[in-house]
Amino acid sequence: MSGYPLAAFALAACGGGYDRAEFIAELEADANIDNTMATCMADKMEEQIGVDRLDDRGDPTEEETTIMTDIAFACVLGE
Repeated sequence: MSGYPLAAFALAACGGGYDRAEFIAELEADANIDNTMATCMADKMEEQIGVDRLDDRGDPTEEETTIMTDIAFACVLGE
């Protein structure tokens, strides 16, 4: 799962900006996770990182990478 958070961040920033529905659909398809987990990821990333930052398309900082890793584990564990 080490590359998973970075992939999620990259998916969030693809295209013309952050689109929640598209992000969730891409997580389901590309990361092979169910809708519940993809929605969890979107919810937590929006809350902890922010929609503006997800829309920014810049590379994640070290702190953001840590946050995304924590989010991925929390969603996998159903927290």
